[in-house]
This record gives sequence, C-alpha cells and structure tokens, in this order.
Amino acid sequence: MTISNELKQWLGVSCQPLSDCVAMIVTALTFEDGESIPLFAESMGSQIRFFDDGGVLFHFLGKGLFLGDKHNNLIQSIAEHHGLLLNPDGEFEIVASKETASVAFSRYLSAMIGMMEWERDHSHAASNNGAWMA
Repeated sequence: MTISNELKQWLGVSCQPLSDCVAMIVTALTFEDGESIPLFAESMGSQIRFFDDGGVLFHFLGKGLFLGDKHNNLIQSIAEHHGLLLNPDGEFEIVASKETASVAFSRYLSAMIGMMEWERDHSHAASNNGAWMA
C-alpha cells in the first residue's frame, strides 16, 4: 500500500473529481450530528476557490437556525474571521491564487472547525430548551 492510500485510510481525506475543474474533498471533519463538513475546490484559471456549495447554511437551517437571525450572524462572523465570505448563493467560500492555495485551504478548514466548535458548544443548550442560545 502506498503512503497516499495509507493517508487516505488514516486521515480520512480523499478527493473525488466532479468535472475537469471541480472536485469534492472528503475529510474526517463532521458536524455534531456526524454530517460531513462540505468542501469543494474549483480551479479558475490562476485562482482556486474552496467552497461549501451551500452545505453549511443548509445544515444549520436543518437545525432550526434561520437566515438573518443572530446565530447566522455569529456563524458568518466565524467565517469572515478566517477570510471566508458568504456569497449571494449561500456558499461560504475563499478564493486565492494557486500559489497561496494551501493558506486558503487551511483558512477554510479553520473556519469550518470554528463552526463545528460553535455548534458543539450550543447544541446542548438548544436541545435542553428547544432554542439556539447565543
């Protein structure tokens, strides 16, 4: 077995091409309920875009978190703190030159980990009283 295959097995990271310029990156990162953190990469000429295809907002909407409320603003501020933007399509994304792709990738992961931590810290309070707590 090659180190690439072993790393995939040990770390749970793999890449699945969806087209010539878009790939889904599968990681071991999950939300509190075990749902995978969405991660896609798109090659755009000399740039690369890492994005969630709307999966993060969809996940939180499924948990009863509505757009425009204070919790959405907290999630958006976590993303912005790490350099991600919430685009008009409801996708969290970061765009960078291919030379700085590793920095953008780590910022994306940091933002997702921040959102995972926020959910973990607040899901217990939400399940106890039926509402998300700030």
